[in-house]
Amino acid sequence: GAGRGVKKKKKPLTIECATQQCSGLGTQQVVGWAGLLLQPTPDAVAAQRAVPVRGAYASYRFFGSPASRYDLSPTSHIIEVDAQPTPDLRSFLKATKHKADGEVVRVKHVDLEGRVRMSTLKLDLRYWPTYVLQRGADGEWTRSAP
Repeated sequence: GAGRGVKKKKKPLTIECATQQCSGLGTQQVVGWAGLLLQPTPDAVAAQRAVPVRGAYASYRFFGSPASRYDLSPTSHIIEVDAQPTPDLRSFLKATKHKADGEVVRVKHVDLEGRVRMSTLKLDLRYWPTYVLQRGADGEWTRSAP
């Protein structure tokens, strides 16, 4: 319509910008670990906060969990476990799969403001076991051990 679009000095302006292809399916995998729900960084978080898409993104923290007791915050990215880089969920699971109940784990994490912190927590796998939630092609979620 009249008066719409991008113009400069009343002439249409062509603007080129990069776009990102999105499947529209949203989150497909969630890992439950020490009372945190971890997932790949949601596109909206990456776009709104201009955070690097690295690490396991903590989307939720259960009250009373080891993550709660040792102050691992939701909306942070876990980027290392015991000095082993965790750029994605697969590497995070690999870094934590051999950990035993009661073992102490050092976790390096970065918040949405870019502040890096190191936290140490004691695992309680009896009450807070590690699990994977996976969304199938039919849209149904299944829970399994890692």
